[in-house]
Amino acid sequence: VTISSALVIVVAVVSMLIYSTSTAFILGLMVVAVSVTGVGVWMLRRTAPWETKALEDVVGPPKARLLARLFRIAVPLSLVLPALLSLRGLPMGVLLVVAGFCLLPLGVLASRYDQEIDRKDMEVSTFLRALGGVATAIGTTLMEAMERLDLRSFDALGYQIKQLCARLKARIEPSVCWRRLVTDSGSNLIERSIT
Repeated sequence: VTISSALVIVVAVVSMLIYSTSTAFILGLMVVAVSVTGVGVWMLRRTAPWETKALEDVVGPPKARLLARLFRIAVPLSLVLPALLSLRGLPMGVLLVVAGFCLLPLGVLASRYDQEIDRKDMEVSTFLRALGGVATAIGTTLMEAMERLDLRSFDALGYQIKQLCARLKARIEPSVCWRRLVTDSGSNLIERSIT
């Protein structure tokens, strides 16, 4: 779909170079290209499975809460500040750059948080497999098996696993401890795996 839209744009540019074409013809081709792309995106959205990466809980990891607060500040600021600056007669390009700079911290933090969730998602299967293997090999509980794991090999999940160990040692209800691990990780995949 994207390639066919690009071909429509190429035909429009070549037609404009070779023949004397009207502005209405070029605008019509652009409308067709945008429409075809929009229909393609709509079809993909309707047919492809939709999966969220991050948890959608009210209580989540600190980075998720920070992103939510920053979203509530940055998005209105990116709308209001350019609108106020437009009253001073600044060009549209400058207004768009100002709006982009207002959203820049949100985008950088969201990208880092997304990468962190990816790293945790990659480690959770290794952690669960190692934990089950150690517990089966020595014939003990998950708590004792977790104490024997080398947590240095888990860069992204290491801190959450240590917290899980500490909570389990404190004799907190295991379901609450595992739920807290899921909440602290912020990953939907970890929630499904742990559940």
